[in-house]
Formats: sequence, C-alpha cells, structure tokens
Amino acid sequence: MQIESRKSGAVNSESEPRLGVLCIIALLAATSVAGAASPARTDLYGDPLPAGAVARMGTIRWRCWEGLFALEFSPDGKTLVSAGYGPMRVWDAATGKVVRKFGRAYGSAHGLAFSPDGSRLASVGWDGPESGALPLEFRPTYGLSIWETASGRRLQKLDRDPVASAAYSPDGKTVATLGCDRRSTAGELVLWDVPTGSRKRAWRLEQGSHGPVAFSADGKRVASVVGSSIQVWDTSTGAEVRRMKGPKGFGEAIAFFPDAKTLVCAFREAICSWDLSTGRELLHAQAPGKGFFCAVFWPDAKRVATGGEDGTIRIWGTAKGEEMLRVPAAHEGGVVALGLSPDQRALASVGIAVFGETIRFWDTTDGREVSRYVGHERNVTSVAISPDQRFLVSGGSDATIRVWDMATSKQRLSIRGDAEEVDSVAVSPDGRSIASGWYDGSIRLYDVQTGKEVRRLGRHDSLVSSVAFSPDGKKLASAGWDAKVQLWALSTGKAVRAYTLDPDAQFREFNCVAFSPNGKLLAAGGREDDMVVRVWDVATGRQVRSWKLGDGPVYTVAFSADSSRIAWNGWNERDHYHGTVQVWDLSTGKRLPEMKGHTHCVNSVAFLPDGRSLVSASSDGTIRLWDAATAVPLAKLEGHDSRVRSIAVSSDGELFASGSEDATVLVWDASSVLAGARKTGAKAAEPRP
Repeated sequence: MQIESRKSGAVNSESEPRLGVLCIIALLAATSVAGAASPARTDLYGDPLPAGAVARMGTIRWRCWEGLFALEFSPDGKTLVSAGYGPMRVWDAATGKVVRKFGRAYGSAHGLAFSPDGSRLASVGWDGPESGALPLEFRPTYGLSIWETASGRRLQKLDRDPVASAAYSPDGKTVATLGCDRRSTAGELVLWDVPTGSRKRAWRLEQGSHGPVAFSADGKRVASVVGSSIQVWDTSTGAEVRRMKGPKGFGEAIAFFPDAKTLVCAFREAICSWDLSTGRELLHAQAPGKGFFCAVFWPDAKRVATGGEDGTIRIWGTAKGEEMLRVPAAHEGGVVALGLSPDQRALASVGIAVFGETIRFWDTTDGREVSRYVGHERNVTSVAISPDQRFLVSGGSDATIRVWDMATSKQRLSIRGDAEEVDSVAVSPDGRSIASGWYDGSIRLYDVQTGKEVRRLGRHDSLVSSVAFSPDGKKLASAGWDAKVQLWALSTGKAVRAYTLDPDAQFREFNCVAFSPNGKLLAAGGREDDMVVRVWDVATGRQVRSWKLGDGPVYTVAFSADSSRIAWNGWNERDHYHGTVQVWDLSTGKRLPEMKGHTHCVNSVAFLPDGRSLVSASSDGTIRLWDAATAVPLAKLEGHDSRVRSIAVSSDGELFASGSEDATVLVWDASSVLAGARKTGAKAAEPRP
C-alpha cells in the first residue's frame, strides 16, 4: 500500500507492485483484448484492471465522482454507505472497496438511515430515468425508499412528496420522515409503518421541509426541526409535547439524551440544547466563522462533530459547548457530510464537489487521518507522458500535479499548488520540465526531479485551459478562458505573441492548443459563439486556416504525426452534443470522414504516431480507437467510472493514458488493443502518403 503525506506529498512504499507496466505488456503481446482468456490483471491495491489496460495510477478506493450529500455507517461498522448524485455505494469500511451499488444512475439521495439491525436502509431524495441518457426535460419522482442492504433491492417506495430527512425508531418498526406537501407547500412529519408501508400518523407543520428528525431512545418521542422551530411529539397520542425557538438558519442534526429529558440540536449558526420538562434553553454555543454545513451526534448525545464551510471538522461537548478537537482544512471548499462509526473511534467525511471527491477518515481521539490511498482525490483534468516513456504526469482539480513511474505505477512526486485546480499539464521535449495551467490564470513550470517551481510566466485573466511545448522546447503556448492564446519564449519567460477572439462575441473562450509535430503550425480551439478552430504560422504569426461551424465549443484539437491533418470534437446536429470526431485536411481545408459513436461530448483526441489510428475520450466514460482515414471504429474501451477528460499517447505509440473524473489514470496497451480489433474483423487503413 502507498500512503501519502498530505502536507509534503511524500510517498512511503510498503509493498511492491504486482507487475510493472513493461512486464504486463510482455505478457499481453501473446494475446489480444478479444482473444483467449488471460490472467486477471490488477493495480497496486489488487483491484482489477479493465480489458486492454495495463496499469492504473491512483486508486478507485474511497473515490466517488458524483457529488455526495450523506454518509452512514452500518450498525455493525463493516460498511459505509454514501449517497449523492447517482447511485448509492456500499463501501467495505476496512478496505475502501465498493461492495455494491444501488439506486438509479440519474437521481439524488441526500439522507440515509439504517434500521437498528442493519438489514434495511432508508433513503430520501429523488429518482430520474432508470437508464439511458438524461432527457433535457423530465419530472423526478420524490419520496422515501426502503432498501434491502444485503442485495440492494428496493423493497418499498413511500411518500411521493419531497422528503428532507428520515429516521428509524429504536425497534425498527417505524420510520419518521420530514418533508413537505407539494400541493400546499406546508411541512409534514409522517410516521410510517415499515411492514405495511402505511401511514401511522402525520403532523402538518407551519413551515417548509428542510431539517432533521430523531426518535428518543424509548421511541415514545419524535423531534423535528424546521427552520428555527423545534417541535417534540408523543408518538402514541400525537400530542405536541414541547415547542422551542432556535436560532435562525437550518438545523443540521438533532438528538435526544438517553433519558429523553434533554434535546440538543446543531444548527447552521449554533449548537443549542433544551430542558424538555420546562423548554428552557440550556446551551447556546455560537458556530465559528460562516457556520456548520453538517453534523453528527454521538449515541449518548454528549458530543457532536460538525463540518464547516471553511473545511474544518470540530468535535464539541454538548454540556458546555466546548471545542474538544479540531481538524483544520479537512476538505477544501467545505465539509458536506459526516458519518460516525458505531464504536465512535472513526469519523468519515466528504467535501463539497459537484464532480469527484474522496471519502476520508479521522481518529476521533486525536484528529489524525486514519488511512489514505495515494492518488488524486478529485477529477484528473490532464495527462502527459514523458518522451522517454519513463514517467507520466497528471493534473487534477485537487490542486495537485502528480508524477508517476510508468514501470511500477507508483507515485514519484506530488506537487500541491495554492490555486483551486490544475487544468492542463505538459512535459518538455527534454523531459526535464512540467508546464501547468491553473484555475487562477497562472502558468507554472516545475522541475520533474524535485517538484520545485522554477518559473512562473505571465498570466491569463481567467482559467488556463491548455498548455503545450513546441517540439524544439523553446516555446510554450497557452490557451485560456479569457479568449486568448499566448506564445511564450522560455529563454526569457516573456510573451512574444498573443491571439484573441472577437470581443463582440457573446460566448468566447479558448479550450485547447497544440503545436504541429513539425513545429511550423499552432492550432487552438474554443468558442466564438459558434465552434471555432484557428491555425497560425508559428514563425510569422499569420493565420493560415480558420473554421467556424456548429453551436458550442471545441474542447480538443490534435495534429497527425505528419502535420497534414487536424482533428477536433464535432457537433451532432440531430442530438445536439459534441459526440463526434472531425478530421480535416490542412492543405485543402476539406473535412475527411467523420467518426461517430460516442454518446456524449468528446473531450480529448490524439493521433497515434503511425498516422493510421486516432484515439478519442468522452464524457460517456469510454475511449474509442478509430481508423484515421476511413473513420471506421476499431475498438471501444471501458473501465473508467466517470467522464474521461484527457488522452496522451506515448512517443512510440505502444501506450496511451487516459485521465478521468473518477480520479484515476489508466494506461492502455494500444498495440494489443489494435491487434485484437483487427483479429475480430476491423481493418485499419494503410498509412497516408
């Protein structure tokens, strides 16, 4: 296992990898992807690799590409369930492996509750389509779902109105939900009979639906928080026992003390408790900074853990409101969900991320991180392979650049920046430097061996979407969302030329830039209201080609090895997505056969050095190989769990790497994949003259 130090980026190797990339390629030489069965291939952590892949940089453990909203340990502590956009995942708490997925691919669950015996799981949220592409217009179905945890089978779908939270009664026979009636927009607290799925009791509330709900230890009371109103009800008679007023803002979690005489609630702005016999407030501890995003109570309610907007996790005593433990900067951008292990020794947490986040664990006694796997913690945005093929560089939205050994798949180096994310990386032709484009508009150069920043070039006014070295290594091109392409002289660090898009265009940006292999041309793609690709003569700065066609942006651009053709993502007029690959002849300006097959946007394309094949990566999660001359599809590769953002081909064309929003990089054996494709009937065209 490789364990990473977050502060230094150093790697401690505890065990050797099973097989290096070069060894695996030797084994694959005798078989094809579609041929006879071969020994199962695994990554450094023992997780299987997809067909055609020879290595995985990073890990799939505890990585979830969908944004998460809820974490819940099973009562026996053996598994952890995560919920958010997309399907729910059941993780092995000891290893971080995904045991099971359930729920729909399109949907959202924002609340979870296990039954006391762990055999059932309640989730609240909404469902989208069962499968297929997400329609532009659809009506989600809301409510409460009861799942069988052993199989992931949905047993019941209750309450078709929006539900904010749910809780099981101590005997497991009742589920309480807090939601709203869509017809009146009033809040509603409902007790459901689990065996029959029928309503046992319901209370109409004065306000909306956001807030937590909880049972007392004896099941005789149920409490709800809506806005600043806290209400306690008798579950047998339906009578309101007590009503209290809390601070403004949302309630994040609520709990009874075991004797049911005290109620404590963590609000966005404060932690408060009340004597239920009198309604008197016992505690009002103000939240620090901008408040809490989430909270989880200990079973005895004497402690509560909170996650803040500043990314800090804190543990508080609920008797006096004292801070007992602090974990600063646990997650960048805020902590959105917490889960407490049944033995109360570990706290699981996840940060705010629309696409991609890592679940992390903390010791509740001293705040140290319990376990961590090496690799990106969020989306991999860009990949590059060194000219000598000894190492691979990846950049990610976790604000790190990582250098990986191609022979062992181990991480050599981790470089953490002070900007929000790395959007592009490139390796210099001599293999000594890494160029990177950052979200804050900066362009930074690093030493490959030490990871030290050696130079910072001028900047763009917005995100730097792409960087590229000239073949002779003397220049660097950068493209940005400020609608500029800049050409930098690396000897001086100064910009020698800049290109801009029409300032009157409503939508304008550059997303990609590339030098031709002969070094004579520079191409960039983006959006100038419509798709735009421009090609310039590097020596003179003169524009030699320009295309403007279709709606939306160009995300990727690439030259063939002989510099005669150029490729980018195309626009499908019928389905309105950028799911095709277009190849154009630079000498004539004419389009060659279009490559169709991806079901979502194409984010990256690259020619193989022999000029016969082209590889594309898409938001549909697949990678495809094509005949570059005829557009005949040669192979479809699957293995990433999310959108594939970037492709890089090795200098000899034997390998290519893909970076994905699932936080991993996969390395593929191009020669074996193509050999397998030809054996199954696909025929590659002869090289172009």
